[in-house]
Amino acid sequence: MARTPAKPILRVLPPPGEIGLGDVLAGDIDTSTALSVFPREHTLKGMFFSRFVKELGAEWPRIERRLIAPPRLGTYLPFADYPLVDHADIALVVARKRAPGLPHREALRRLARQDIGTFLDSTIGRVTAAVVSSPRAALLALPDAYKRVVTGPTLRASALADDRIRLSFVSAFGLWEYQIGQIEGIVRHYGGQPRTRCSLEADGVRAYDVSW
Repeated sequence: MARTPAKPILRVLPPPGEIGLGDVLAGDIDTSTALSVFPREHTLKGMFFSRFVKELGAEWPRIERRLIAPPRLGTYLPFADYPLVDHADIALVVARKRAPGLPHREALRRLARQDIGTFLDSTIGRVTAAVVSSPRAALLALPDAYKRVVTGPTLRASALADDRIRLSFVSAFGLWEYQIGQIEGIVRHYGGQPRTRCSLEADGVRAYDVSW
């Protein structure tokens, strides 16, 4: 039977302190709790699902049966919308499969670093890449790119210094570790060595202060 996430009733706290590339996020992830906070209506483009299906191989049918909206005939369409909670569920499984020797949180973070490649391989990504050439420019352009691939959460970006950007996620219930990895992947792609400090604001906004 397909899983239906509960109404969001809790806020998952962020990892503490400044996180650099050499740091390893410790600990496991309570999968049921992590997935229960996602609003069902939040979606993500299918392009970010496809590589996970290929990687799961023979395990895919077992995972597919529990998804809210599994893809028709097992194939995700690149620009169709699918539940964000399904993506998180699949990513958690792939991360553990790919790096069983790492803490689950760290494995998920490293998996997410590859999202920048998936995005840049798309039509939308190629258009974005044509006008971006630095970590600063890429992070400031991220809100526009984000709204093209995600529905539900929104993103703001503001410059705190020449080498420091604050990303603020509104109505976001995703996995902190995954979002950290995505940000790191962007900064690294453009030649930076990211350092990230996360915080949960009083109004529930997730803030990521990113420097490089």
